[in-house]
Amino acid sequence: MEGDYLFVYGSLRPAARGTGNISGADRARELLTEDRHEGAATLPGQLISLGLYPGWLAPERVSDSLSSIAVQGDIYRVDDSILAYLDVYEGCSVSCPPPHEYRRRKAKAKTLSDSEFDVWVYEYIGFEAGISRRYRKVPSNDWLKM
Repeated sequence: MEGDYLFVYGSLRPAARGTGNISGADRARELLTEDRHEGAATLPGQLISLGLYPGWLAPERVSDSLSSIAVQGDIYRVDDSILAYLDVYEGCSVSCPPPHEYRRRKAKAKTLSDSEFDVWVYEYIGFEAGISRRYRKVPSNDWLKM
């Protein structure tokens, strides 16, 4: 499997609801078409709720007991133009003024059939950037079960 892949865990998942109030969500979802969808997958880490949307904390940013928990999500095949739009949507493009809540980074996701994908994922870094936000852990690690 060649090309770039993106792991989504929140408002961009195919079955996500309630994203009408998030600016740019409709356009972002239009870019992630059904023919680009590779399927459901998991990624180690912890999901947090920031209100209208979630954030993914990488395993090295959470306690050891939570680092092996699987965040539920989906994998999409993407290209540079989609990633450029999503960087703006996620507020981490070089054109977006800092501080940034997210950064795009590489990680390894696993499909339900145990295939591994090198994926891009948007990591929540608001704490590091000095952004003070209320949050709570998502116990199921699945934004669709909120």
